[in-house]
Amino acid sequence: ATVDGEDLSPLLQSTNAPLRWNDRSLLFHYPHKWGANGPGIQPFSAIRRGRYKLIHYYHNASNRLFDLKADISETNNLASSRPKLLKSLLAEMRRTLRDKGAQLPVIRATGRTVPLP
Repeated sequence: ATVDGEDLSPLLQSTNAPLRWNDRSLLFHYPHKWGANGPGIQPFSAIRRGRYKLIHYYHNASNRLFDLKADISETNNLASSRPKLLKSLLAEMRRTLRDKGAQLPVIRATGRTVPLP
């Protein structure tokens, strides 16, 4: 099996570890519901590039964009005020999910797969 990733344990073990991956985007993909009802547990994908994090929720096709350097608690959604950045991160997310053959959520009522972000 091919694993796409990198060992981050040096970052956890030392404050002097080099951040070789700092210019690489990190993608998190949860195409399934993983708990009871509530915020943050619906199927989603998230991408982190530098100081920015984009979360795409599949159940309502909504996006939340944050500047983690200025807003570590993710309270100020920049999706409407930074449309070019939103478009760029969505395109990278879509491309990566497609290239990796990522499984997408299925709508139970119709059996149809939810479209890529």
